[in-house]
Amino acid sequence: MRNLHNAGLRGRLPFFIESFLKNRQFHVRLGFCYSDLFDQEMGVPQGQYPFTHSVRIKDKFNSQGYIRWCRMLLYVNDFLLCYRSKHIHIIERRLQQCLNKLPDWADTNGFNFFPSKTVCIHFCKLRKPHPEPTLLLNGTPVPVVEETKFLGVIFNRKLFFIPHIKHVKDKSTKALNLLRVLAHTSWGANQETLLHLYRSLIRSKLDYGCIVYGSARSSYLRMLDLIQNHALRL
Repeated sequence: MRNLHNAGLRGRLPFFIESFLKNRQFHVRLGFCYSDLFDQEMGVPQGQYPFTHSVRIKDKFNSQGYIRWCRMLLYVNDFLLCYRSKHIHIIERRLQQCLNKLPDWADTNGFNFFPSKTVCIHFCKLRKPHPEPTLLLNGTPVPVVEETKFLGVIFNRKLFFIPHIKHVKDKSTKALNLLRVLAHTSWGANQETLLHLYRSLIRSKLDYGCIVYGSARSSYLRMLDLIQNHALRL
């Protein structure tokens, strides 16, 4: 409730949220048998996780003042910290100051940050050899990777987006096989149904994240044109 007050919520809305979250119980069903009731001491109801999670994390970073140094991106349980500088030692210092605050806050507020699921990617277009950042989370070194996935988009360190484009092409090709089966000339679906399936199964995959990977070279994006042309012929 303190986090909600710091976020600017006033009036009856905070009390409604409090009554919605407290005194919750649950039981487990196995077939037609139910277990005893247990108090829900942690967690939030389904559908409320992104809001409450975002409020708690953003309130912490605003109170500590580290949001002015590192840019924070948060969606449900996907958490990103980034910092931009021409000098690698400045990047290390700023990011490490944020990482040092995460374990204590996680223990206090009931969150967990797993070092095994945490990676570091250094976006840099320098061709000459240069040092990689060295970061620690809970005393465990954060591995520096060549590519990683964030919110369904695969980022590589040169931002060429070739791995993501190939991934989208493979997923779209599998969906295209279904369209190919239903496009039979004698017993297949009509044009309107095929167009609806294309928009649902293929076009949705191509459109997701296109505002990000659309900055790739036109020669790389042509790999997706093959999917479009094949679907058009069907």
